[in-house]
Amino acid sequence: MVQKVQITHTGATAVEGLYLSDVGRRNSLGGGVSIYGLGQDQYINPSETITLVATSQVLLSIDRGMIKTFVDEGSLTVTFI
Repeated sequence: MVQKVQITHTGATAVEGLYLSDVGRRNSLGGGVSIYGLGQDQYINPSETITLVATSQVLLSIDRGMIKTFVDEGSLTVTFI
């Protein structure tokens, strides 16, 4: 079974949706890779929960990237499933 991460936007309704820009690589920004290596860029709205595959990029973002920033400020929660 593949390890996954569930991310929930717990911010107030006044908070805009969050774009998790450092999760994976994007062809449009010089991160071109084959179709099998595409990233998991996600936009998450208030009170929404998304599930991502726990790739090295996602884990790095949880540890010291965009996801960590929003977890530290209380807008996101992360649960490994």
